Amino acid sequence: MKTVIAALLLAVMGQSAFAETCEDRFARLLAEGNPDRGPVRIHIFQEIVGMMKSENYHYSMGNGTMDGMTEMIEPENMMWSLFLGNKMYSSSDKGKTWDFVREMDAASDPEAVKAKLREDAKTASGVACASEELDGKAFDTVEGDYVSSMLQGASVHQKYWVEPDTGIIGKVTTNTKAQGVESNFTQIIEPWTDPKLPTPE
Repeated sequence: MKTVIAALLLAVMGQSAFAETCEDRFARLLAEGNPDRGPVRIHIFQEIVGMMKSENYHYSMGNGTMDGMTEMIEPENMMWSLFLGNKMYSSSDKGKTWDFVREMDAASDPEAVKAKLREDAKTASGVACASEELDGKAFDTVEGDYVSSMLQGASVHQKYWVEPDTGIIGKVTTNTKAQGVESNFTQIIEPWTDPKLPTPE
């Protein structure tokens, strides 16, 4: 019996030693985002406080690529964007025709972005984990502050709503402050059930 109890205690201690801390979880979510779950549609709300607001859908093919399309909702006369491979296109007629804009540089590569975010995560502070309900559904929440190297040293507060059973992020809010300008950014993430991107001629 003593041997069994000792083995159980060692197992519990081993699990505790390798358990992910709240700080580790924040760093992982910041750099890695959602587990690669395939195509998603992200409903995005952006605000530069006191200046402008915008709303759009971003359709992402996932699978570790940048392939996706941004469909503007408000202001409705803003350009749509399309990303295929390393090429970016824009549309001024709601996706009917597309014009080539540029080739994406190496800094836009997903792995390069992740590397920068891993470094940013080392500046994290005030990290907290809790549980909340969102639209009647229980989520784990993970939030904290960090300094963004990609936003010229802006201070950022980021909060994630994560499904406890799957680890999938359902919502992200971001508040940034830099040089007297404050911005808010909300992403609501859901599966994209009919994934298809335009093919520019």
